Amino acid sequence: MSYNLTPVRVASIEMSFRLQGRFFDRMFPGAITTLRDRAVLPSGARALDSQDGFFLRGQVLLPGSVAFFDPQSRLLITDRARLDSLPHILQDRFVPTEVLESRSHRARFFVADNGATFEFKGLTPRHFNLLKLNPNSNQPKGLFGSDYARNEHIGLDLIGGVSAGVNELGGWFGDLNGFSQLMRASAPGERFYPWMRMDDTISAIQLLAELEGKPLETFLFESHFRLGRQLRQFHQAGLTLCNPFRNGTAPNEPFFSSLHSGNVEPHGNLIDLEGMRSFSDAAEAFNYYTDNGTVLPKQLTPRFMERLSRHPFSFVCRVADLHRYLESRNNLERSLFKSTFSPSGRHRLFQRILSGMIHGYYREEMEKDATLAKDTDNFLDNMIKFMTDSRYTCLRFATLFRIFEEVEGQTRPELG
Repeated sequence: MSYNLTPVRVASIEMSFRLQGRFFDRMFPGAITTLRDRAVLPSGARALDSQDGFFLRGQVLLPGSVAFFDPQSRLLITDRARLDSLPHILQDRFVPTEVLESRSHRARFFVADNGATFEFKGLTPRHFNLLKLNPNSNQPKGLFGSDYARNEHIGLDLIGGVSAGVNELGGWFGDLNGFSQLMRASAPGERFYPWMRMDDTISAIQLLAELEGKPLETFLFESHFRLGRQLRQFHQAGLTLCNPFRNGTAPNEPFFSSLHSGNVEPHGNLIDLEGMRSFSDAAEAFNYYTDNGTVLPKQLTPRFMERLSRHPFSFVCRVADLHRYLESRNNLERSLFKSTFSPSGRHRLFQRILSGMIHGYYREEMEKDATLAKDTDNFLDNMIKFMTDSRYTCLRFATLFRIFEEVEGQTRPELG
């Protein structure tokens, strides 16, 4: 093995290699050997050499560890000392379980014998430092604040893509008061692989499509139809992930959203909703900057501001959420547009993504009017041709704004 790590970490990585194969075989018991070999890294392989590995985040192999699971409460204890601190009658409810660790160091994953998948977000460390914050979540490393966990649970229950539950850790361990553990699991009959996200490489997504017996274009359309449908439920409830000019973020794009390709599972399940807020909160944040003369992005020209004023701010938030997801912000995550439209030249893939999302989002209206779906597809065909002929290298916010102006002008959804 080429890792220059401590013996404990080497053992964790060796466990990871074993778990990859075990979890994969539970997920795809009938997979042919050639597909399995692409998804599961052989022991000693370098993650840098793989584009297809299912158990990678970026080019990092997810390490393995032992945790303790209580099927009754659905709590996962991630530290042996924590388990030992419980009364023996409670300890007996927990069974040792091998898990994979997330790259963010605050989630654990496992696949049950029947192929059902589970994610536990929020750990139970015996020792922690409240002042040592994760830069992505701004929460203590490994821990998940109870308010954020409840917020995310509300959002997940609302859209119904995955099963979810919350354990308040303070009820188990006094020093973890104010922190919780969120469980996400596959819904009955549905596939859900929470360690994989839409920011994985296209080759990994294509391999997943092959294992599920679908052409890549079909897989991308169906997953984004599901995402569009979930976003419709989310937005229709008056909620958004858009927070214009978030504190600490340079406002060099017109709007900021925390919805990105790294928090959508490959089947289009919208997860990581801890940052959701209302449309009115987002509007208040935007108005604060415009009313106080704060330096605004160049894209917010007087002409564009006039266009914004024609729509309720909820419309702006919807476009902002979709733009961040499709394009990324300042290259913070993989841009779906760049990986499926340019420079790959596979423009059809991006077209299927955008079409699937729009068909899912406006499904109610399109089911009532058969010609609406056909007219929408013709419009998208023309827009894709225009972007191709214009040699777009990124998806401009104004372009997506224009697309949704046209689509909503035709569909006239009751969204507010």
